[in-house]
Amino acid sequence: MSGLKRHVLALPLAVFLLFTTYNGFVEGYNATHYADTPGMKVATGFQLAYGLLGALGLFVLVRRPSWSRIALMGWSLAVIAEGGLAPIVYAGKGISFGLGTATAVATLAGLAYWGWVKSAPLSTVGTPAA
Repeated sequence: MSGLKRHVLALPLAVFLLFTTYNGFVEGYNATHYADTPGMKVATGFQLAYGLLGALGLFVLVRRPSWSRIALMGWSLAVIAEGGLAPIVYAGKGISFGLGTATAVATLAGLAYWGWVKSAPLSTVGTPAA
């Protein structure tokens, strides 16, 4: 696979990581000032976590250390959990709506992860996650 094609496949993950890093830090920090219920505090914690893990994911995207898969899975879980919980605790939506948004976010995170896997240089394909 050509170098350009590998970079194009990694682009969705890079965009998602940049967005979630910014949103996680900025909006997560702002939410700490008005998150007053336990659910809001948990959602805000997930938001701050995916901000931090998104920044780590940008490092992983470039360097591909042996623990890359674990870091990206942590980021995926945080973004999915917050994506499903936030509409329920902040917007008052029902559980089915939260499950729907979590499913949509999981699909996007899965596609972004797939792009990361497919963009791996041949020397790292099949490398154990460690």
